[in-house]
Amino acid sequence: MRHDFGLARVTTFAQITSNADLAARLETLYGNVNRVDAWVGLLAEDHIAGASVGPTHHAILVDQFTRLR
Repeated sequence: MRHDFGLARVTTFAQITSNADLAARLETLYGNVNRVDAWVGLLAEDHIAGASVGPTHHAILVDQFTRLR
């Protein structure tokens, strides 16, 4: 999904979140980063500085609001 919005694909859970405990839990639940549910991945991402969302969620919001204009 990240790739669809111009972002690099992730290959490890540590690339989704810097929280080691959360990354380990995601790995236990999903086993492979390509299997992470989109909504869970969006919520798990580290936030952009000064924002309440991560880079993928931000890219989605920008895309949606740009197309609404």
